Amino acid sequence: MSGWTKFKKAPGIYYREHENRPAKQGGRQKDRYWRLFYKISGKINPEVLGWESEGWTESTVIELSAKLAGNRSKGITPGTFAELKVANEARTKLVKTEAQEAKAREEEAQAKRKTFGEVFPEYIKIRKEEVYNPRTAKDEQWKWEKWLAPYFSETPLSEVTAEQVAAFVTECKNPTAERLERGKIKIPAPRTPKTISHYLNLLSQVWQYGKEKGFCSGDNPIRAPQVKKVTPRGKSARSRFLTHEEANKLLTALKAKSLTLWAKCVVLLYSGIRPIELHALEWIDVEGGKIRVLREIKTNKGETRQIPMADPIKEALAEIRPEKIVFSDLIFPAARKRKDGAQYSSEISDTFDRVVTALGFNNGIENKNDRVVAYTLRHTFASWLVQAGTPLYTVAQLMGHSTAEITQKYAHLAPGNLKSAIDIFNK
Repeated sequence: MSGWTKFKKAPGIYYREHENRPAKQGGRQKDRYWRLFYKISGKINPEVLGWESEGWTESTVIELSAKLAGNRSKGITPGTFAELKVANEARTKLVKTEAQEAKAREEEAQAKRKTFGEVFPEYIKIRKEEVYNPRTAKDEQWKWEKWLAPYFSETPLSEVTAEQVAAFVTECKNPTAERLERGKIKIPAPRTPKTISHYLNLLSQVWQYGKEKGFCSGDNPIRAPQVKKVTPRGKSARSRFLTHEEANKLLTALKAKSLTLWAKCVVLLYSGIRPIELHALEWIDVEGGKIRVLREIKTNKGETRQIPMADPIKEALAEIRPEKIVFSDLIFPAARKRKDGAQYSSEISDTFDRVVTALGFNNGIENKNDRVVAYTLRHTFASWLVQAGTPLYTVAQLMGHSTAEITQKYAHLAPGNLKSAIDIFNK
């Protein structure tokens, strides 16, 4: 490569020619490497630009040199190629930032336009992976398709109002629109208070999921006072509990059918934990004479607590305890692994229902809340405690109730109830 040569067409410009590479393919002019020279505060400052083959043509170099010289004479920037590069980088960064901000605003605007119909498939996909009982997601899918979708599918989550939800509740109580019911188009029967509550819970869960994803914000309109005002309240609390004689008959019959099912029911009956809590118990959770129950995060049920272990539970666990255990193993793993590999289950075997039927516990009982189901064992635990004089506050702690109102439904079972409290003043 040759030495620096002064460019004759403009001052302050020098170049070096490549030995054999042309500036343009097929051209005769050799590739030139450009350099600027100028004086600032009496000091010569050289700055390299680049090769002509890279875009630094004669005209580009001449124009740039003249512009920088003019800026230096006026005392403004950029007066050097280095200052020009800094300014260009800042400008590029600003343009890029503005473009990113514009894109972010557009994405946010699109997110705010997400409808329930677009969000529900995302929600239910995650539910199928998270919930222990596969039938839960299937039931939610049915509720959505049959009742919620016709009213909310096209509504953006950010635009749903309490008034719209209240109107839906009113329609559920007194249906006016025809719909497909068991293969026929007709006006359906009014929904029960409990069913309406299930619809609202599902709609609320979808909205909350959307809020976490940034599709909506603010207070949940499904839980607004206007909605609560029109939502019917039904009797959902269980009133049936087992006598000690009925419990003994049930456990004896269950043990004859399945040792594992019998052990599950013993734990439910004498600890009062929920079935979903039962199936999450590991062997480490029953060490030290207490049952450690962790708060159920996915269903938002219960509170973390420790329950002293009753003798019947100790005996039942001793019968099913393997010779060699891993403390992190589930005590009651699911019979079959789910598709995602999870072994959790919240279900009690159908054998329970068959045994209850054989014992005749539900004969002639029409009210579902009075029928004996697995959850009746938890209700029985609380009822026996209150009948024995256990304070409601203690019962609430053992049961993992979130509010005192939940435990209050057992108050009528206390010995003597209110009368015994006043007796302390009687002579």
